[in-house]
Amino acid sequence: MDPLQIHPEFPAAIWVVVEQPPGEERRLKFEPASGEFVATGQRSLVFARGFRGAYGWIGGLGDPPALHADALLVTRRSLAPGGVAAGWVVGMFRRGDGDHKVVAVDVDLLVPPDRRDLFKLDEAMRAEVMAVYPQAGPGEGWQCAAKAMRYLRALADAWRYPTPRSPPRSPGGPGGRRTAVSAKVPHAFVCGRSGRRTRRGRPACSDPGCREKYRQSKPWRC
Repeated sequence: MDPLQIHPEFPAAIWVVVEQPPGEERRLKFEPASGEFVATGQRSLVFARGFRGAYGWIGGLGDPPALHADALLVTRRSLAPGGVAAGWVVGMFRRGDGDHKVVAVDVDLLVPPDRRDLFKLDEAMRAEVMAVYPQAGPGEGWQCAAKAMRYLRALADAWRYPTPRSPPRSPGGPGGRRTAVSAKVPHAFVCGRSGRRTRRGRPACSDPGCREKYRQSKPWRC
């Protein structure tokens, strides 16, 4: 697949690369070696829970199986695996394991600016999204658009992706990006989820999702 740049209106808007198209009952998986999406023997969770939109990852923030950010896209269009659609960020579901899911609404749905928030969407649309995760464990919960955008900006900064409001960073490291920490700094821990190394004595990973997960003690509410 051709690499994508972060959406020019990020973090208010994102590109969603479709992995699980609307109406697909089987769970699909992206194979980076071939660039194809192959069916697995599992049933799609979003399909099983009645979500009519698409599921994929955010273009410009990495590609699976490397570090990437997942997204649910509310749409009524027919989208193929590998297709790219623009969406307005309206919220997210914060998971206890750090595998958070950003929620976006297809720009083609023409949702007015003052309604681009998960808790301001019409009741049917909001219920469809929230049915994907009907229960929330400790440290989990649905969050509003403002918190989702703060999370995305922190993620892009932590992963060293230039954003529309941040100056270009000097090239270096894999893919022209700087590594998270200088090689001269001693390391004590490596995060099992993100692979990020942390400075000696730090209690958790430098990745925002991981760090906030450790500090989180109660469900998030907007």
